[in-house]
Parts: sequence; C-alpha cells; structure tokens
Amino acid sequence: LLPIWKDPICGDGNCEWPWEFPSWGNFGCRADCGVNPNTTDIVVNIKADFTGHPTISPMVLMSNAAWNLCLEDPARRARGEADLCWYAEDQAFQTVQVNSLASMSVVDGNWYVVVKGDFA
Repeated sequence: LLPIWKDPICGDGNCEWPWEFPSWGNFGCRADCGVNPNTTDIVVNIKADFTGHPTISPMVLMSNAAWNLCLEDPARRARGEADLCWYAEDQAFQTVQVNSLASMSVVDGNWYVVVKGDFA
C-alpha cells in the first residue's frame, strides 16, 4: 500500500501549508518557508494580586492560575485545532503579587490573553 498521508517535515525543502508557514517567534518553518517579515513588536503587562481574599490563601489562588497569549485563528478552529498560543505551556505565576512585562514579535491578527484558574 502507498502512504496516503505523511507528516510534513521542516527542512525537506517543501513548504507544506497550512502545517508549515513562514517563521516568526518560535513558530513556523524557517528552513522551508523563510521568515515572515510582517510582524509587530508588542509588550504585554502581566499584573496579578492574589492577596486579600477573606478565606482562600494567596498561595492557593496563585498556584491554580496561569496565563497565555493566543491568536484567534478561524482556520485552525475549522480543522478542529486549538488557537495558536505564544507559550507551549500556560505560564504559572511565581509570586502572589505580579507586575511584569513580556515582549514578543507577533503576526497581525486578533490576539487575546487567556487566564485560567482565577477563581477569586
């Protein structure tokens, strides 16, 4: 039997859209598709304060929360895939009071911050 489908391989000289695409940040396949010149530098300000809840400890609240920056992508959704997020794993908070900056170069689109486990 001949194979009907094979996973695309980055570096084989063939840019196989939509699984391979011009690279930006940590995404895409530079070897096959080149670099995406259409990126925008952004800064995300991450602020959190897990103190002050009357009954739940700040450490418990903090340990259950995480965040990520994701790109709304109707084409991925149509294929049954999740939106593409900047970080492979959601980012945990390291302190109960946070005010930090994260900079990145992103492609144009509708980006959104997702916060999980913020129960208070």
